[in-house]
Amino acid sequence: MFRWLRHRARTQRIGRVLYDSIVAQSRTEVFYQELGVPDTMEGRFELIVLHTYLVLERLRREGDVGQALSRALIEAFVADMDASMREIGIADLGVPRRVKRAAAALFERSRAYAAAQHETDPSDALPKALGEHVYGQDFANPNLASQLARYVHHASAALDRQSSQALLDGQLAFPGISEAPTSGQSGSR
Repeated sequence: MFRWLRHRARTQRIGRVLYDSIVAQSRTEVFYQELGVPDTMEGRFELIVLHTYLVLERLRREGDVGQALSRALIEAFVADMDASMREIGIADLGVPRRVKRAAAALFERSRAYAAAQHETDPSDALPKALGEHVYGQDFANPNLASQLARYVHHASAALDRQSSQALLDGQLAFPGISEAPTSGQSGSR
């Protein structure tokens, strides 16, 4: 029994480490300054969701261990949403409902991004999905969504190249945004 508890505790810890890396990457200023992501709670949330999606997609290839780590990562996401909402002063009774909405948004965005990345022509689908979710309905600059889509393809390819052992040990190597190709769809799935 203690072995199982130690294994679960290790998985939870690694899930939290992965989540902390996701949050750190999502706070990179270039997303907000150069790619025009709104520097608001909603914009930051959308980038956390986007990066969480990328890591969850990569973990899918890791079998049962990846599934367990995916659950731990989602639990870290939910715990952070809960803590963040309480920190900004949302009443205790409203927190569970809003956390459910945040989790639902993660799953909805993940489905939308996966569908867009697996389209026969993702060059249109992914920027459209990113424009809708990250930038919002009134988004007027599709070029920025295309640049973010290139970053997503590049980040996805970088995560695919990362060793399984490093990932399962909680090491994420997101590429720099400036490293993403400026034209074409290099790194697309």
